[in-house]
Amino acid sequence: RGGFGWGVDFRAYERGKYGEETARYLILSIQEGKPISLEDTVRVLRQSQSLKKELVLAVMNRRGEIVYYSISELTMK
Repeated sequence: RGGFGWGVDFRAYERGKYGEETARYLILSIQEGKPISLEDTVRVLRQSQSLKKELVLAVMNRRGEIVYYSISELTMK
């Protein structure tokens, strides 16, 4: 399903849960080799965390294949 805006391209649901529950994942898609702003990525990550959603980075490579990465914030103390 379409995203929320602010850079998110899609919402994804647990299998069989569409319409029953809210989306668990937010998908941010990029093309391999195309630079992305770290600040924008962190902003999207924090917004998704505030909504209690898991952010997934979908990277399309030059052959058209998509590789998915789960993104989370690491805090070191």
